[in-house]
Amino acid sequence: PADAFCRLVATHARAQAEVTLGLFPTDSPQQFGMVDFEPSGRAVCIIDKPVQTKLTYLWGIACWGPVFTAFLAEALQRVAQGDREVVLGDVFQAAILAGLRVHVLPFPDGEYIDIGTPATLTKAICRFSQQAGSRT
Repeated sequence: PADAFCRLVATHARAQAEVTLGLFPTDSPQQFGMVDFEPSGRAVCIIDKPVQTKLTYLWGIACWGPVFTAFLAEALQRVAQGDREVVLGDVFQAAILAGLRVHVLPFPDGEYIDIGTPATLTKAICRFSQQAGSRT
């Protein structure tokens, strides 16, 4: 949605969360960080690129405050010597396990467009170029 970030920030403030994740439906969970959550909006678990899952929502946007910023900095220092890429979803999961308030805002009719590969970036550019052209 055009107002996704405005709605996310408002939800973040209302929930008094340390992190708020904007969720989008996907048919390709093996490509994304998938989120399990309660009807109340509390995030329960985040699984990065699961091979098999019944989860249908990926996290695509996020906002957070100073508590999570400090948590993130500490987490990055702990894994700086590691040989594995740090995935932000893993840090969100660690925050859940540490007891931080991680809240979600699903956008059931929203769409998340991945631009992480040349093919998907090209697809997004073409799509938005066409939309911009139709507005003029």
